[in-house]
Amino acid sequence: MKNQIKQLVICFIVLLIICTNFSTKAYSLDSNSDSDNKKILIINSYHFDEPWEASIFSGIKNILDKGFKKIEYNFEYLDSKQNAIDTEQMIKNYAIKFKNQKYDLIVVCDDEAFEAFNQCYEEIFYGTPVVYTSINNPNIEINDTLKNFSTGVKEEQPITNTVELALKLHSDAKILNFLFDNSKTSTVYINEVKNIEKKYKDFKFNIIQTDNIEQVINKLQGTERNSINFIYGVYKDRNNQILNRRNSANIIVNYTKAPLYTWVEPYFSEAVLGGIVLDGVEIGQATGAICYRILNGEEVKTIKPVMDKDFKYIFNYDIMKKCSIKTKELPSNAVIMNHPSVFKQIPTEIKAAIILIIAILSLIVILLFVKMEYKNELYKKAIEYENLRTEFFANISHELRTPLNIILSTLQLHDMYVENGSIIYKNETTYKRMSALKQNSMRLLRLINNLIDITKIDAGYFNLQCQSLNIIEFIEDITMSVANYIERKNISLIFDTEIEEKIACFDPNKMERIILNLLSNAVKFTPKGGTIYVDIRDEKDKVKIIVRDTGVGIPKDKQEIIFERFRQVDNLLTRNQEGSGIGLSLTKSLVEMHGGKIYIESEVNIGSSFIFEIPCGACAIEDDSDKSFINSHEDRVNLEFSDIYD
Repeated sequence: MKNQIKQLVICFIVLLIICTNFSTKAYSLDSNSDSDNKKILIINSYHFDEPWEASIFSGIKNILDKGFKKIEYNFEYLDSKQNAIDTEQMIKNYAIKFKNQKYDLIVVCDDEAFEAFNQCYEEIFYGTPVVYTSINNPNIEINDTLKNFSTGVKEEQPITNTVELALKLHSDAKILNFLFDNSKTSTVYINEVKNIEKKYKDFKFNIIQTDNIEQVINKLQGTERNSINFIYGVYKDRNNQILNRRNSANIIVNYTKAPLYTWVEPYFSEAVLGGIVLDGVEIGQATGAICYRILNGEEVKTIKPVMDKDFKYIFNYDIMKKCSIKTKELPSNAVIMNHPSVFKQIPTEIKAAIILIIAILSLIVILLFVKMEYKNELYKKAIEYENLRTEFFANISHELRTPLNIILSTLQLHDMYVENGSIIYKNETTYKRMSALKQNSMRLLRLINNLIDITKIDAGYFNLQCQSLNIIEFIEDITMSVANYIERKNISLIFDTEIEEKIACFDPNKMERIILNLLSNAVKFTPKGGTIYVDIRDEKDKVKIIVRDTGVGIPKDKQEIIFERFRQVDNLLTRNQEGSGIGLSLTKSLVEMHGGKIYIESEVNIGSSFIFEIPCGACAIEDDSDKSFINSHEDRVNLEFSDIYD
């Protein structure tokens, strides 16, 4: 029986050992099941909820929470503002507290904590990666062991820039008071201020270093006039209680009229005028980026320390107003706290006036919109009427052309009978009447042709049949063909050219109409004994044709309308020459269709010069078809000169 009991006990013990081992293995497996779980120790120099270090942690957390599922943060607060750090006691406490603790990473914030941590790392945390942050002392010592396992973020101090900006805004300042506590960071800043003092020898520098706010106030008394105060330290009241930084700033401003500047963002309140500060959150994000790399397996020694230089300008609008500082005097990227909206700064009377003006302007805009809609309707109707007018001109021109062709054909048949003797005039009067009938028929045909062409141009159906021809020879032939006609009017015609040959791409029929129209115009307004000149000048890639007369000339105020359709220089009651006001407008359109331009130079009682330019060069595609209604050159001359009477 005893043996059986003994065997049962042994079996129970063995079973218990097996279950214990199984349980241990199962726990170990579970604890390592999520590689994204990280454990970080954060050692802060100051007390819990200190604004500066809280903002740094906010930046760190913002970066790391994006990359890892779960992070366990453990915090240590050395409370160096309340009591000086006892490094020996800290090492003893940490040796016990963290003896069996394992961390993936340690973050040390500010100079005080890092200097103390530097002495206990090898003994307590050896081998754990370390990221320091918000280090102010550029020459801070790091032992050789910690150097191999640490990197981080240092701060470039904006004290110099803050002083320079303050002196720029307060040109009457003579005294600069710098308020520091007894922290290690303040010692770093004091050294920086002493270097700045060497640059500004004309100013008095007062360095006030104490932890007690009442001592600060006592030392500031008597320095209010022409002075500027700069604050950094964290102070205590008479009960040795740490004051909120904003409360410290408010107390100091209540006892002195001098403007207060800082380079530490947590100091900003309704009392501080401004400063150039570092952003705690941005420093935290830079620190978090380094932590992220280390937690993802990158070796610490491959990551170089970062120097944070991301300053920002912050100013308080209410204090600026008291100090008569205008916004335009600040840097363009300055952040202005408490800045009221522009509308709130405007007096009530002016606001009412602005609202009234806006209402009136709105009414005007509505009326203008209604008027614009009305004008659009009128414009649409005008376009419709213009289309109807164009269609009417096209129809009436074709309708007139048909009976006119019959008249002209009859006159041609009549001329043929006169030439072969079938018809003999008994007196000169009948002959003159038949000539007048023919001339006026030609004049009417010219008017109809011009109307049809103008209508085609407006509708976009007017085409050129261009050929590559010697334009010099072409114009000379046309000019010489009307020489006898012009000379019968007792007017001299002189043709002159600088070159004998120039190839241009143009429509021969349309170019003939241009020249004949300009010559006809010159004949009409040149008195007997006058002269008409046709000059051709070489302009390299173009030719310039000048038709000049010694006629009556055109006044300056009328020259702008000379090429307008249906416009004439003299009115219906005073003019002594026939014309419809279409010829020069059509000529301008024909010149422009050839890629040229036409203009006039004229003086009253001296004469006029019609100048047009045509580009030179052979045609890319030639069209030698001839669709002229009247094929005889003589008939075309008679047609273009039909409104000139003896």
